[in-house]
Amino acid sequence: MAYQPPPQPKKNSNPPPVKKDNPKKDQGCHYCNVVGHWKRNCPLYLDELREIGSRRLGTWAPALQLKKLFPVSVAKGLVNLERLSIKYCVFKSVIAGEGETEQAFDLCRLAEISFYSLPHLESFSSGNFGIKYPELVKVSISGCSSMRLWGNGVHETPELKFVDDVPVKA
Repeated sequence: MAYQPPPQPKKNSNPPPVKKDNPKKDQGCHYCNVVGHWKRNCPLYLDELREIGSRRLGTWAPALQLKKLFPVSVAKGLVNLERLSIKYCVFKSVIAGEGETEQAFDLCRLAEISFYSLPHLESFSSGNFGIKYPELVKVSISGCSSMRLWGNGVHETPELKFVDDVPVKA
């Protein structure tokens, strides 16, 4: 008989998770420096995350088969929107008028607009109304072969610096 070493105990490849205690009495939140709660439970931090989320409007999926993305009544409520990026959709207008004449409105925080591969897009806004874009700095349009007009009415862009990465001359 050959010598066989005694069997070795199996090592646990997954060590038990380290139990985290509540913050120590002398530790403060890394966000607001208040003692007694973690950053993930910080009310100020959670409020900021919610606000950031409400300002960003993502990219739409190609499945949308709409003629307009927003009616004017909805667009007027997008006052916290900072960026609008739309790709691969088939609608004809981003903001569409509902009646004969609408009142002008502001997209106060909108700083950047980008459109990519929107072959049926004819205009940003359809309808007889004006829009003020006090913080709009950059507009990028690519693959929008049907677009001929930004919109009817007066569209004010006092801070616009770039259209398709080309500087705008004042």
